[in-house]
Order: sequence, then C-alpha cells, then structure tokens
Amino acid sequence: DEINIQSLDSYISFIVESSGDSGDDLRFTEKTLRAWLCKNIFLPLQCSGYSSALRNQGIQTFEDVFGLDENWDEIDSETKRIELFVSALERINNLSLEEVKQIYNREDIQQRVDNNYRIGKAGFNIVNTIMEMNKFIGYENKKTYMVYKIKETEKKRHIGSRCDQAGK
Repeated sequence: DEINIQSLDSYISFIVESSGDSGDDLRFTEKTLRAWLCKNIFLPLQCSGYSSALRNQGIQTFEDVFGLDENWDEIDSETKRIELFVSALERINNLSLEEVKQIYNREDIQQRVDNNYRIGKAGFNIVNTIMEMNKFIGYENKKTYMVYKIKETEKKRHIGSRCDQAGK
C-alpha cells in the first residue's frame, strides 16, 4: 500500500519494467499501469521499441519532458538505452519541485496523463470485460448439463470449441 500512496503523491515515475527479459516481450506490468492510474508522467525502461508499442495502443508518452527523442528506446544497445534513461532521471532530479509542478500542470501534459488514465482504467471496467468475454463464450442447455462453447461470436461460421463433458 505504501508504494501506491507514494505514487499518488508523485508527479513523475521512472519505471524499470521487468517483463522485457526476452528482448521482444512488450507486455507491461503493474509498475507501468500504476503510473497511468496515478496520473504520473512516466518514462519506462524496457526492451527496444517498448514506448512505440505503447503509443500504437493509444498510450501517450512523455519523451519531450525528459529531453529525449521519441524513438530513444528503439536503440538496439541496452547499455545506451540505460544511459539515456539515467540521463533523463538526472535531468529531472536537478529540477526544483516548483519546476516539476509547472511541467506537470501544463495543459498538454494533463491531456496525456488523463488519456493514459482512461485507458488504464478501462481495463478494469467490469462491464467492458464482460462484453468482451461475451464475444467468445456461449452456452447451450442440454437438459442434464450445460454445454459451453468458446468461439468468436462476432465472426459468422466461426467453429470454436465446445465442452460438453460436464459429467467427468
């Protein structure tokens, strides 16, 4: 709980993602999601192309705040990406709290953190989750047991698979 309280009281998050060990693993973890839900400006360090992948999903990134080129994380050299990440951290560390607040309160920054918050929060909307699940799960009543079918119901003639072995 303490980390969540501190995140809510923060303006900026530097995130070292742990899911990029394989070099092409573009998943995000609770660390990145926490920054979105706490409306933090964030800079992630992950595998090459991570920020670009986030932008492709509608997440708005903040390279400009950190003095970085938008494609900084597409550099193949992990060492070079780490050096740029540390330089960005040092740049922000050298700002006063008032300067950080001024950056955070800019209208363009608030639009981005609000966008990311909406996207992060949408992942936890139970109605959206159920609506998405309903596209794939159906059932039939066979008098003595239920038959569950998993298929993409929005595609006509999609066969899917079924489980009618309820007695086992």
